[in-house]
Amino acid sequence: MAGNDDTGGRTRMHFTFGQSHMTNYPLPSGGRIADYWVTVDLPKGRKDHRNVFIENFTSAHCPWPLQFAMEYTQSRFNPEYFPGGELCVIDENGIR
Repeated sequence: MAGNDDTGGRTRMHFTFGQSHMTNYPLPSGGRIADYWVTVDLPKGRKDHRNVFIENFTSAHCPWPLQFAMEYTQSRFNPEYFPGGELCVIDENGIR
């Protein structure tokens, strides 16, 4: 996907959730999944961040594979809106 920000030969995209979304993934600070974000960190040149997110997170931990609210590039993401913090990072090897 064009617009991914370059971070040391890698690109990052952040995915967020809506208030009605659900997950069985453990939420470290409690609350709702909408309080958190998931980061997908892939080698530069990979453009399939959304597919990696869906395959590794929503398909495994949410009732619907296409369950997410927004997808952000690094430069457009503001973590202040998500008080739970980063839920997990997914790279080319899966959730870490």
